[in-house]
Amino acid sequence: MSIAFEAARAVSAAAFLGYGIACLASERMDAEFRRYGLARFRRLVGTLECLGALGLLAGHFSPPILVLAAAGLTLLMILAVVTRVRIGDSLAQAMPAIVLLLLNAFVLGVAVTQHSGLGHADRRDPRATVIACLTHPTPPPRIHRKRTARAGRLRHPSRPGRSNRALPPTAFLGSAGTGE
Repeated sequence: MSIAFEAARAVSAAAFLGYGIACLASERMDAEFRRYGLARFRRLVGTLECLGALGLLAGHFSPPILVLAAAGLTLLMILAVVTRVRIGDSLAQAMPAIVLLLLNAFVLGVAVTQHSGLGHADRRDPRATVIACLTHPTPPPRIHRKRTARAGRLRHPSRPGRSNRALPPTAFLGSAGTGE
C-alpha cells in the first residue's frame, strides 16, 4: 500500500502543479473557465491547485499538511465534477476531474488512517479522526494503568470500578518502565 500511496501522491502533486500553472498562465484554461461560467475564479483555482500540490509534497515532513492538502484537493475535484455535470460535459471530458478526485480521495484516506498516527481515534467517526489528525500530528502517549492508594489494587482509567488483581504489577509498566 505504501508504494501505491507514494505513487498516487506523486502523480497527484505533478498533475495539480501542471494544472495550477496552466490555470494561471494558459489562454486555453481561460477559455475553459469562461465556458464553465467561472472565469473570475480561474486564478483562485490555479493558486489552490499549486498550493495543494506543494502541500502534498510537504506532507513528507508534516502529516497535518498532507491531510489538509489532500482534503482541499479532494474538495476542489468534487466541485470540478459537479461543474462538469452542471454544464453538461461528456464522461470523457469529465474523466480527468473524476480520476483526480479518486486519486486524492485515496491519498486522503491513507493519510488519515496510516500516516497520521491515529491509533487512538474512533475509526467509526471520520470527523473525529480528521480533527485528531490536525490537532495531534504525533501519536499520544500510551495509556498506562496506575496503582491506586488502596492495597496496591491496579485500576484501568477507563474502567474505574474494576480491578485487575490477576495481572502482575510489571504487566502495567510503560515503555519507559516507570509504571506511571
